[in-house]
Amino acid sequence: MRFLVIFIVYFFSQSSFTLFAQEEEESKKGIFFGGVSIGSFFANSNTAVVYTGGSNITPYGINYILTLPQNKTTFDAYFKYPYWVEELPQEPAYKAAFDIGLHLGVYLSKINSIYMDLNITEINYEQTFTMAIDNPLNMSPEPTYEQIPIIGKEKRFNLNLGTQLSFYSYEKVALYWSFFGNINSVKLERNYIVINNRWVLKIHFFHFDLKKIVEPIYQFS
Repeated sequence: MRFLVIFIVYFFSQSSFTLFAQEEEESKKGIFFGGVSIGSFFANSNTAVVYTGGSNITPYGINYILTLPQNKTTFDAYFKYPYWVEELPQEPAYKAAFDIGLHLGVYLSKINSIYMDLNITEINYEQTFTMAIDNPLNMSPEPTYEQIPIIGKEKRFNLNLGTQLSFYSYEKVALYWSFFGNINSVKLERNYIVINNRWVLKIHFFHFDLKKIVEPIYQFS
C-alpha cells in the first residue's frame, strides 16, 4: 500500500504563474498541468518471502551456496565445527522506501482532464537468518547461534493512465472523480548474504543463473 503526499503545480491556470497577463478563460481545454509526488512507499510484505533464500523458493538458495565445493572449504574453516541453517526469516518484510514521481495531464474541458502518474521506487529487504554451530566448547547442550544478514533489493515501476471528472468546483478548490488503468513491473536486482562482514554470497532464483553462482565468492578488501 502506498501513501503519497502529492504537491501539484498547475501551469497555465489561475493557481500558477501564467504566461498570459489576463483572466482565466471560461474553458480550460488544451491547458496542461503537472507536478511531482513525494512520499513514502510501504510495500505489501506478501512477496518479501522470495528474498529469504529458502529451498521452497529456489533450489539455489542459502543451503545450496553454503555447500558448493568452492565455498564449503572457506566456511568449514570459519565455523570450525558442524554448522547448519537453523532458521530463516520468519516475518519477511520490506523496508519503507522513498517515493518520487510525476503527475502530468491536460484538460479536455473545464471539468474533465486526462492524466498520467509515473513512479519508480527502489525497495530494500534487510533481515537476518540463524546459523547453528555445534561448538563443544560453549559449555551448553545447545549449539551456538549466529545471526547472518540477508539483503534484497528490487525496483518497481508504476504508470497510471486515467481521467479526472470534476464534480465540485469553487474558487480555487476542486474535487474530482478519478478513473485509471495501471501498468507496473517489478525487477529483482539482487539478493545476497553477508558472513563475518567479509564474504558475500549471491542467491539466485533460476537455473540459468548457475554460471554466476560458481564464481568465487566476493571478499571485502
